[in-house]
Amino acid sequence: IIKLTDEAKLFAQSRYPFPPFIIRFPTPYIHEQKIVEELCKYLKENKQLALELSGYRKASAKCSSNECDLLLFVKNSYSFSILYDEKNWPQSILGLTYTRPSTPSIPPQLSLIIKNVSLSIDFADFTNEIKASYPNVRNVIRMKHKNQLNIKLVKLEFSEPGQRDEILNRGKIFVHFLTYDVEGYLAPARVLICSKCMGLGHFRKQCKQTQDTCKKCGQTYDDVNNHTS
Repeated sequence: IIKLTDEAKLFAQSRYPFPPFIIRFPTPYIHEQKIVEELCKYLKENKQLALELSGYRKASAKCSSNECDLLLFVKNSYSFSILYDEKNWPQSILGLTYTRPSTPSIPPQLSLIIKNVSLSIDFADFTNEIKASYPNVRNVIRMKHKNQLNIKLVKLEFSEPGQRDEILNRGKIFVHFLTYDVEGYLAPARVLICSKCMGLGHFRKQCKQTQDTCKKCGQTYDDVNNHTS
């Protein structure tokens, strides 16, 4: 059995950025930096919460002509939990009203997997027991394999990191007088592969290689379709 190192787990859980929080304003004219500064100030002074952002940007692709969106990218799971809690948002920012058109999905950094959960249990009862015992669990999801059949893994999604980290550090969770092993949830890998050179991290149109690389033999050719591998 191959045991994953802590470094490998950390990479797998953090290779994707956190999904953004979207704020929609009823005007196309906003000052992004001032809005972000005001939101951070509000949270610090009124909620005693330190929000950390890795970035933000304005967008208008999904807005009408008299609207704009501001996308906020959080730096860590603690900051994600701050913005995920509806009670932490102010009614307005810099005097501007706003809406939040969607709620981001809970990321792998706030999830874990329960192992060896019988397929014959009453799953609704199992879910209710978990949520009663662990109030920060937002979703309980029976995992499926590629043919969409249930498997013995259950994913828990948390609204904040504290309870999730406590369970992971213990390595076990207790449900209905039974003890289950738990582990971190590793999101499925999505790797960008160039169809020209078979290299990682860029598209074909960005490739600097002049010839095509055959994905079977690994050699380069002027016409990759006309050779015998």
